[in-house]
Amino acid sequence: MLGIQKEFGVAIEDRALAVKVLVSIDAIAEFLKSRSAGNPEAAGGLKG
Repeated sequence: MLGIQKEFGVAIEDRALAVKVLVSIDAIAEFLKSRSAGNPEAAGGLKG
């Protein structure tokens, strides 16, 4: 989770959310897309 926060500027502070998000690469990507919608800087410049 620290790597996601460092690389993409998105923190996952809720344990229950982390369990859901960290299931697969696809789940992580979807989470990052949802967090960066309208805010490209929130995901390291990636747009969803």
